[in-house]
Amino acid sequence: MKPGGHGKAKVLTDVQMDLLFDKGFTCPRDKAFFAISRYTGARPAEVQKVNYSDFFQEDQVRERILFRKKNTKGKQGTRTMKAHRNLVAYLEEYRQASLKLLELKMTYGNWTFLGFRKDFIHVECPTCNSTKTTRHGLARYKLTKQVYECKSCGIHFTSSQIVDGENIETRYINLDSYRHLGVKTSATFGLLFLDKNNPYLFPGREGKDYICYAAMREIFEDACERVGIIGASPYSFRRTILTQLHNQGTPLKVIQEISGHTNLGALQRYLEVSDEQVAEAIRSIPY
Repeated sequence: MKPGGHGKAKVLTDVQMDLLFDKGFTCPRDKAFFAISRYTGARPAEVQKVNYSDFFQEDQVRERILFRKKNTKGKQGTRTMKAHRNLVAYLEEYRQASLKLLELKMTYGNWTFLGFRKDFIHVECPTCNSTKTTRHGLARYKLTKQVYECKSCGIHFTSSQIVDGENIETRYINLDSYRHLGVKTSATFGLLFLDKNNPYLFPGREGKDYICYAAMREIFEDACERVGIIGASPYSFRRTILTQLHNQGTPLKVIQEISGHTNLGALQRYLEVSDEQVAEAIRSIPY
């Protein structure tokens, strides 16, 4: 991260950006959030507040996405742009994962993934009476709803089945289809579609309002630590894309239209010039 939060965000290489998306971010929600910055140059504060309808028309990603005037810095104006095909893929994956997560929450209530406990505990299986059981990774935090796995017959059962002594049908819990979603707790994860009246694409805790910047910054920092990137911040994607466009020869006025900067002076402070570019410019001076 930036030392003490000071200085400019690091401009990332293509390899570093790919690392973040392949191995740094752990769930489709986080990838979609930062993919917006990566493929539009938007500020993280703008991404926080985008509405679902700004990027989707019902269940399809819009051909042209928008950032509303009220959410832009200085409220300068609404920006629209064509959605990059890679961004479309990340957004679609996020939407599908959100539907699966909502199904999981509707089925089990709040959950937390704790991993698998390898040590055996003395809880008797209601089917085969074996005490060779372990706590299962999926738990419900309501009374007597801890889930157990019998290592003898392979079934899963809850502690309520033990307390009540009921011989009820065991509900099998398949974590494999949800493990890749990367969510540790449904109580703190901003579930899309949980609150039908919430217009935001990235809801906050319990599906309310929009996700806070501190949460996304922590996610970004964890991702950078995971892949060994130093000196970056959530603004790195914005600096990177604007610098890349400049290096490719894109006119500054076009970059300004994408970035939403009020003037070229503000935009130029975002653009990084490498030592090699300076050296090449010096070499090009005619004798």
